[in-house]
Parts: sequence; structure tokens; C-alpha cells
Amino acid sequence: MASMKVFMKIDGMPGSSQDKDHSDWCDVRGFEHAMEYPFDMRENKGRGEPVHGACSVSKEIDKASPKIFEALAKKKKVKEVDIEFWRDNPTEGGSEKYFTIKLKDCRVVQAKPYMPTAGGASAEDAMSHMEQVGFAYRQIEWTWLSGGQVPTTFDFSNPDA
Repeated sequence: MASMKVFMKIDGMPGSSQDKDHSDWCDVRGFEHAMEYPFDMRENKGRGEPVHGACSVSKEIDKASPKIFEALAKKKKVKEVDIEFWRDNPTEGGSEKYFTIKLKDCRVVQAKPYMPTAGGASAEDAMSHMEQVGFAYRQIEWTWLSGGQVPTTFDFSNPDA
């Protein structure tokens, strides 16, 4: 079965990853980011502008967590958030970083601690103390890296660029 790893680096909020190449990053267990364009097919036209939802990750509670909660509670800006997606590389062996997302001029808009399973669960089924963290952003960069770099950017301060 293919394995996949995701890491997140939050400016000013070091995480607790044990990965040797991602010291001070956070280990990400889940990722979600919805963007929607309200469109009426009957009239064949859009209803407003595309909507960027929060870029949301699920991660274990770690040393970045108190700073994440503080950033939300005090409405602090976060300069940059980097998310790296890694997967098995079947042709060359090992793993490859195949996709990145960079968020700039961010705000923490959600911090939701949770425990999927607690006492009584078997060790195999139990998950750690987790949190879901959502970021709003002024600028986002998506980059595909596997087999050649394909970057693109969206910036709310210059949406037509």
C-alpha cells in the first residue's frame, strides 16, 4: 500500500515532527480546502465571485498548538504557512515531494481540539489528541513538483493577475 506524508510549517509556531527533514514542522493527518464558484446553470452565469474557504488541516496537538490558539484568540497575523505533500516514488524508490501549498498573510480562523477515540479503544484504533486548524489567507501558491514544476498563484490584493 502506498504511503503518504504531509507536513506543515507555520511561521513563528514551531511544531513537533520527528521527521529528520522536517524539524519544527507539524505532522498533518488530514487536509481539506474548498473553493466554490456559485453558478446558475439555468441562466448560464455566475452568482458573485469564487469563494475561498479556510485551508484546513487535522494534526496532533503539539508544541505549535498553544501559539495557534493564541493567534486565533488575539487575531494575530501569520506571515506564512507551508504545506508539503510527500508520497512513495515507485520509479526511483524512496519518497518524493510532489505538491506544495504556500499561504501568505494568514489568519487562524479555526482551532478545534478533539479526540476521535479515547479510553477503551484498542491501541491500533486509538488516535491521539488532535486539532483541526483553519487558515484564511491573502495569497495562495499551489505547486505541482512531480515530473516538472507547475506553479500558480492567487492573490486577493490583485485577483486578476
